[in-house]
Amino acid sequence: MSAIVTLSKQFEQFTQLAFYNQPVLAQQLDAVQQWQKQRMQRMHQPLFSQLQYQRLASFLLDRLYNMHDLNELAKQLEKALKEKIKLDRFLPEGVLSAAISAFRLAYLTLKLDEQVAQYLLDQGITIVDDNSVHHAMLALQQYNARLKQLVLLRQLSQALQHYGHSFFTQSAFRLARRTAYRREFNFLYDYLVDAFAAIRSTDHSNIFFEQFITGETQVLQRIYQGHPMPFGQNCQFAQA
Repeated sequence: MSAIVTLSKQFEQFTQLAFYNQPVLAQQLDAVQQWQKQRMQRMHQPLFSQLQYQRLASFLLDRLYNMHDLNELAKQLEKALKEKIKLDRFLPEGVLSAAISAFRLAYLTLKLDEQVAQYLLDQGITIVDDNSVHHAMLALQQYNARLKQLVLLRQLSQALQHYGHSFFTQSAFRLARRTAYRREFNFLYDYLVDAFAAIRSTDHSNIFFEQFITGETQVLQRIYQGHPMPFGQNCQFAQA
């Protein structure tokens, strides 16, 4: 399957998310995502605070976990599809592969958090906190889907590491800047520039992602094993 066909299908999935046309749900989804970001900052503080990982942590929290960025990326895909612009004509295959991985992860993240947001609205719960999200995730039985989310994160990290350190891919990517900007795909281009820069900011990005994924897996296990405070301060992860 070509990159363009894959991106087209991903865009179609994105536009089918309920929040896309429901402002109240979109607002609740934003609240859930803000809670998630604060939780991750709290629980992964020993990892995120290490100087060598700060740019990676920033990309994870501020770009990957960002509804606004996904909206903008979706607009870029919509533009490419409407104008029948073949992104693979000027963006290297490896770069498009990383973009597909990022969009796939962002879509699933939004889908799962949207389910939490909708559940809270249905229950009349307006405060998004540890307790309300805990009960929502139990009721929704998201364990397997959240594990898949972590699998996609690992795949994205591997793609970024591989293509971010590829001289050929990065050389071709730099040459594509003028064309990308001329065709008004600057947001997509700059997003990927930020992703590759983050991955190259440390020689141990694989360690960062594996520690983060291990920690998030532990959270899921605590939720579905009946831990009373799976997100509590006492559950902060120690630095490996």
